[in-house]
Amino acid sequence: MAGSAWDRIDSLLEKSGAGAALDAMAALFFEQALPSDGLRHKGTSAQIAGFLPYRGYSGASKIFTNLNSIGWVLELSPLTGGTEQMDSVLSGLFEEGFPDDLQVQVSTYASPYIGDLLERWAYPRVKQGGVMEKMGRARAENMRRMIWSSGSKTGPFFARDYRVFISVSMEKKRNSEQTIKTLKEVRERVSMGLKTLGVASRNMDASDLMSLVNGWLSMGRETRNRPMLYNPAEFLCDQMVRADTCLEVYRSHLVSECTNFGVANYLDGPLSAREPFTTRQDIRTFTASRFPKSGSQNLMASLLGDFVGDQLRLSGSWWSTLKISYRSAEASKLEAQMRSQRAARQYKSPFKSMFPHMIEKADEWTAVNGQVQDGARLVKFSYSIMIQAPEGRGEEAERALRSLYRTRGFDLERNDCCHLPVMLSSLPMGFGDNFHKDLHQLKLMRTATTRSMPGLAPLQGQPRSSGLPATLLMTRLGQPIFYSPFQNEGNGNHNMAVVGASGSGKSVFMQCIVVDGLAQGHHAMVIDDGRSFERLCKIMGGEHVVFKADEAVSLNPFSMIAMEGDPSDDDLMAALNMINQVVTLMAVGDDRPSREETGLIDSVVSQVFAELGTEGSVTDVQKALEAEGSALGVRMARAMNPFCRGGTFGSFFHGPATLSLENPFTVFEMSDLEAKAELRPIIVLCLLFQISERMRIGGREQRKMVVIDESWQMLGNGPAGKFIEGFARRARKEGGALITGTQGVNDYYVNDASKAAFENSDWKVLLRITEEEVDSLKTSRRLAVDESNLHVVKSLKMSPGEYSELIIFGPGIRMLGRLVLDPYSATVFSSSPAVFAAIEREVSKGRPLADVIEAMARGGAAT
Repeated sequence: MAGSAWDRIDSLLEKSGAGAALDAMAALFFEQALPSDGLRHKGTSAQIAGFLPYRGYSGASKIFTNLNSIGWVLELSPLTGGTEQMDSVLSGLFEEGFPDDLQVQVSTYASPYIGDLLERWAYPRVKQGGVMEKMGRARAENMRRMIWSSGSKTGPFFARDYRVFISVSMEKKRNSEQTIKTLKEVRERVSMGLKTLGVASRNMDASDLMSLVNGWLSMGRETRNRPMLYNPAEFLCDQMVRADTCLEVYRSHLVSECTNFGVANYLDGPLSAREPFTTRQDIRTFTASRFPKSGSQNLMASLLGDFVGDQLRLSGSWWSTLKISYRSAEASKLEAQMRSQRAARQYKSPFKSMFPHMIEKADEWTAVNGQVQDGARLVKFSYSIMIQAPEGRGEEAERALRSLYRTRGFDLERNDCCHLPVMLSSLPMGFGDNFHKDLHQLKLMRTATTRSMPGLAPLQGQPRSSGLPATLLMTRLGQPIFYSPFQNEGNGNHNMAVVGASGSGKSVFMQCIVVDGLAQGHHAMVIDDGRSFERLCKIMGGEHVVFKADEAVSLNPFSMIAMEGDPSDDDLMAALNMINQVVTLMAVGDDRPSREETGLIDSVVSQVFAELGTEGSVTDVQKALEAEGSALGVRMARAMNPFCRGGTFGSFFHGPATLSLENPFTVFEMSDLEAKAELRPIIVLCLLFQISERMRIGGREQRKMVVIDESWQMLGNGPAGKFIEGFARRARKEGGALITGTQGVNDYYVNDASKAAFENSDWKVLLRITEEEVDSLKTSRRLAVDESNLHVVKSLKMSPGEYSELIIFGPGIRMLGRLVLDPYSATVFSSSPAVFAAIEREVSKGRPLADVIEAMARGGAAT
């Protein structure tokens, strides 16, 4: 009783601002200081466990037994935004899905435990050693630091894993079998209702719950929420709290202190290595005292952090919970009628002008009564948030939280003197174990109808990763996500078109896609025009092939037909069709061929292959055209002279093909052929043809990436468009991806080849583009984007030295991400000739390449 009295006095002093003076007076008169900001209680691990309600778990029913209740916990895939269908399904769920006398909690948890994602991504890179290992370690370490240190100077940008939970509990009764049956039926209704929204759910078992609660109470340097083994012979609560954890209770906050194993850094040693650290974490809880006039899932999504404004983002780890206590329909009607009538009498009072809130209250209860008579039920509810940050950073986290919620129409009150019960009631099923009664006594509960609950349920999160740990991105709110063009297996092709203005980070993103593919064991073949991939190729140990007019490499398309692996008739037909396009480009140029020209070329190419097989050549095709005897055949044969034996470029297309594609990373440089405009497009088509044949031999299991960055002027119109279209289709069949890049969507429409590449790419990636380009998207309809997507595209930005933003459109996916580079990766991807020259100079002295890049990165030489 005395402690409770001191708590009430504390609360009054805090509100009056007279705490400091009265503390001194109390010490003078009562010889005892008021317990204002001093330590009030320090709980050991055993005492903390005693506060928790969890007792046992049944694997058969997947039901938890708690001190005064039984219940279950579901983890959900987070929602990402709101729609009318979503609101309708959730309204039905909250109004009809939960029976009377049920305690429901809906929570979103911004967890700092991202280590599983980071280590899963880094492991295949570390395994390869060298530069790849250093890149994997440096990126993982950079994101590890972002757990408690912002990755941006312009506002909070912390790494978080967003998780969503629903827990339900009922008071223990004598007929426990009926209670368990009711809980299982409710769980099934909830799961099926959410499934209609595409929301997956899974039952959390005892080990899951132990790991979750322990992770919150013992937060520190650990990056992984490690699994815990459940022993049925002991109470659950006694297994949840580490023996070295203690909890200090202060008026304004809690402090959790523990000594556990955490990550020193990911730069050295095994990724799983851990060292002991003692950490102290500041925990604060808040309850919403004012709400916006209407709620929605879009509103709840905005509470994760502002989508555009960098300043309105949250720091610290936080956990928001809507706690609902359901009333029966009969009790709801009775209370609503009674309070509506009372409010109406007050409204008629002659003193109502002196109390304006009476009018508002009467209107509210009239509306509530109408909803209840229409089938809604009354609920007691509380919306609370708890935040956790390293000691000394609590004020910063609190300011960010209050600022964000205030802009959304909420007022938050810090739960001074009662942080502990609010925290315990926010943990899964904690609210249902009599804590709802405690919160009611503390005046932290409000009355509303079930129709208000869907718009206040924190079901929102961030997109989750695909199964492939390829390119590592982050959302604006810090969720690490994986992206790979191969993640849509069985749902469209893997081709990707990348668009970004100069300085947007487009080339770096494309290089990153290549390196991350190599880390997964993919092969990458790049057709370059300007040496943008040369440095990366040499750093990663690839083969850099420079085409020069005076150093011919044989690209005879007939000898490229891969006869290994018993090609089918369809394979041979596709190969001959590609040769037709190469010959058409030689004989007709950029002009669109007539049907007569197309038919004649198809005939003679098939004839040459039937007679000579892979020993045929374009010279044999020329001879067949001449022998055909028509004026058309003679004219086309004459046009082919420069590419046949004895012609200017004849050595490129005579004899067996000599180009090797054995290196997993090969870059073909075309810039030295810039003056040979008639030769370059044919070289490119022959390269693509050879790559296409190699794809078939490698099989679908061997992923291949073919990259063309801003080289479309080399291809032109006419047959190149049909060739690219056929190549894009074949790439999908053989497990490959054609990855192309330009500075604008409109650039893809400068010729048939680039247009074919764009329109045959199921993945579209946009980085920052010009305002004019954004406006043209709306009118040209070349990319299916609505107003909301245009708003996102306009907001894309590049923060030098921190990140570049991009939006990915794909089969059933719209995802905004940030490519966050560490200094080491930035050095590898650097376009600065001075940086690369310095690296080569140091390597020539005998220093390991990976170490040289590391030294350059630490010196800040990368640009």
